[in-house]
Amino acid sequence: DEAFKIQGDSILIGNSSTPSNRHEVIFDQLKSIPNLNRKIIVPLNYGDDSYRKSILSKGEQNFGEQFEGLVDFMPLEDYTAKIKSCSHVIMGHIRQQAFGTIMMMLYGGAKLYLSASSPLYSWLEDLNISIYSIENELTTELSIDLTEEQKESHRSIIKDYLSESAILRQIDSVLEEAIEISEQKKK
Repeated sequence: DEAFKIQGDSILIGNSSTPSNRHEVIFDQLKSIPNLNRKIIVPLNYGDDSYRKSILSKGEQNFGEQFEGLVDFMPLEDYTAKIKSCSHVIMGHIRQQAFGTIMMMLYGGAKLYLSASSPLYSWLEDLNISIYSIENELTTELSIDLTEEQKESHRSIIKDYLSESAILRQIDSVLEEAIEISEQKKK
């Protein structure tokens, strides 16, 4: 099923312009990785304005041209292409957030990093999803891609757990929400 498949090696960090994403903690870890030659895509389309400005500034200071903060409305195809370009997804939340995006990215074949403190971490681990901890594995694992077997296993587990139609509905709703938020911002 090619409905949503990762094509690229960019890094997706967080899902909004809110401190619960813990962008700075993640930036600090990524800064310590030598030769990190990957685009770093950070959705900041909704949330706190002053926090957004701060993260944009820190992202550009730390990563220069590699950093791309998503702040403006973009057509659905462009937004989908952006997130599909991310082979690695880092969600720094402690409480569970971004479930739809996480499921969609796992389904597409992305490697996922969560805080080991997140309830979603142990839930996904119990489902036999290969999951990586921000605290212990981010800097050592980022250069390693998932195997095709891991990607297929994740897709199969998620299909079994959520059903394909539920996943496709979830993908649609995540993308629709992103569009609505962007359009509200334009007003």
